[in-house]
Amino acid sequence: MSWLGHEDKKTTNRIYTHITKSMEQATIYSLATVTLNQK
Repeated sequence: MSWLGHEDKKTTNRIYTHITKSMEQATIYSLATVTLNQK
């Protein structure tokens, strides 16, 4: 994982897992607050 600037894969995994979980929560929130244009 040195090409990402991290010495071990645990560090890389923690960083990208955190980002993925944050994005998942943001997506859930966005979808929960969307107002559908129903006719």
